Amino acid sequence: MSLTPHHRIPVLMRSSIVRRLFTATVPFIALSTLPAMADNNQIYLEDGGYVQFEVEDADVIADWRLNNDIGGYTGTGYFEWAGADYFFENNAGNGIITYHFRVETAGNYELRWRSRIAKGDSNTESNDSWVRFNTGVNVSEEEPLSGWTKVYMGEADIWSWSSRTVDHVAQPVRQYFTQGDHTVEISGRSYGHAIDKIALYRYADVSFDPGLNGTLPLSRYLRQDGSVIDPNPMLTSEPEPETEVESESESQTVLSERVNAETTVVDANESNVAFCVADTLTIPTDRYASVSTLTQSINGSIDELNLEADTQNLLLSYDLSSLPSYSTANLRYATGTTISNGALDIHLGSHNDWPTGNSENVPAASVSIATAQGGWDANSSYTTFLDASLLPRDETTLILSLQTGSDNLTLGTTNLPSTLPDLLITGDASFCANWESSVAQSTPESPTIDETDTESGTETDTKKSGIGGSSLWFAMLLLSGFLARHSSSRGKPS
Repeated sequence: MSLTPHHRIPVLMRSSIVRRLFTATVPFIALSTLPAMADNNQIYLEDGGYVQFEVEDADVIADWRLNNDIGGYTGTGYFEWAGADYFFENNAGNGIITYHFRVETAGNYELRWRSRIAKGDSNTESNDSWVRFNTGVNVSEEEPLSGWTKVYMGEADIWSWSSRTVDHVAQPVRQYFTQGDHTVEISGRSYGHAIDKIALYRYADVSFDPGLNGTLPLSRYLRQDGSVIDPNPMLTSEPEPETEVESESESQTVLSERVNAETTVVDANESNVAFCVADTLTIPTDRYASVSTLTQSINGSIDELNLEADTQNLLLSYDLSSLPSYSTANLRYATGTTISNGALDIHLGSHNDWPTGNSENVPAASVSIATAQGGWDANSSYTTFLDASLLPRDETTLILSLQTGSDNLTLGTTNLPSTLPDLLITGDASFCANWESSVAQSTPESPTIDETDTESGTETDTKKSGIGGSSLWFAMLLLSGFLARHSSSRGKPS
């Protein structure tokens, strides 16, 4: 990351200089008008490519509040921003909290934090804070960071490890860190955003499972007196061998905590054509294909819709051209015979033209419209909420992929059409009637078809308005005579 002259002054030194200059020139103004800052001086130690700590390890300052009103947090509580909204980058830096960490193995690291919308029920409000890495370096082909970066999530009513930047694109927050000491700073952005825990991991070497992450130990930290502290509870006795086997078995079970993956029911006799009932339109996928992310090849002849992290994605096509105005959209899907834990990303495809075989024209992920996290049971059905405002009224491709570290996931089999993913579009009380009207208007009139004798295979006379062949011939003769007389009379002088 290129450093501006502003960045070359360390944060703590910069604060000290500003305060001395401020008090020397304007002694009668209260220092509390300056942005408040806190520094957690303990240094978290990276181990095996992973750093994880509780936000409340730092002292609460300024407009941050240490709360425990919302259940499901870890540690002793969580920090919630109770100050004003600071949506613009030039206003970032209010209520700065600094955490130190030491990297033993240099590499590319990703930031995740466990956060929640603590105020309101909108998934786009109270859902973000500012982050800054003064010593990080941008990673090639990843979203470049420069100074304060907005980091957001988009799920309401649940603690989520989703941590993304760039609106509607949802890029991961990644930086390269050299061996040595570094800092991560957070500051307030949106009133009501709560942060519970922060993690940094070397994503090329470490799998991040949003559901299992809560079971991982916190990082040891180095205090100023040189002592190393392990914040994890100490076991009072060695576990029995049977307990170890049981724990291993439990680690293979599906995670109960889910983000944006609600259980539902699919009717086995459901039609494979679009239909609308009770203000909800069901649109089945009209095409599906497997995409190898390693070779950029497309395979449309598949028996199962399998997803593999970093290896295999899925393409799904839906006809949305006749949609009237609607309010919500969900993707409904059935799982296969094995459980899966991880995170599913859903993007709009860059186009709907699918080549076959190896091709440079494979649809690319353009805009993120959903992320689902947690655990999926075997032989079950789920719905994932999509950002309906981003769906186009056209033939549309969805690209489904799994985040690094996720288990393989099957989303239906082709010999059971009712298990294939479909879209559920919901509108108001007149939605179904409007959709049926829109479909009727877009359907072309059927052309006149010659009737064929089913036994002889010979064509019969064409029927129009009940007039037979001989009657039609007689009518044509009368018409030709009338036209001849009319033409003759028009040719005479008046």
